[in-house]
Amino acid sequence: MPPKESRQRRKLKVKVVPLAMEHLDAVMEIEQEAFTTPWLRDSFVKLLENPATINFVALNAGRVVGYSCTWFVIDSAELGNIAVSSACQGQGVGRCLMDITMRACRRQNVESLFLEVRSSNSRAVELYEHYGFSSIGLRPGYYSDPREDALIMKLKL
Repeated sequence: MPPKESRQRRKLKVKVVPLAMEHLDAVMEIEQEAFTTPWLRDSFVKLLENPATINFVALNAGRVVGYSCTWFVIDSAELGNIAVSSACQGQGVGRCLMDITMRACRRQNVESLFLEVRSSNSRAVELYEHYGFSSIGLRPGYYSDPREDALIMKLKL
């Protein structure tokens, strides 16, 4: 009998760096692939221009394979967007992005990190719960295409 395939594939070697304009084409490709209602390019440009944000890309062999975008509000932060290329999911890229995002939040003296996630996105919810996030509420019908509720999650840092 062949061995069962592990859900966690081998870890991908990535370097996480600040998101820059030069990464936007690749980020937009992942954004289009990952979300049914993707952000517009202009949304990413505005984040890059906003000093109250931290935005990262994960690079593998110089190629963007994931990104995260977080903004600060006084003593809290919101993880507004995180995505990993489908070819690289399950290889530790999301965890690398979460690790560096949480370190950056702690350096900024953030007390709580919030996020919203589709209630059906069990893989993402599992990742967030691994980091200690808990569900604190629901936004009914928050997402469109398809219409779906958003879980509101919070992590006390």
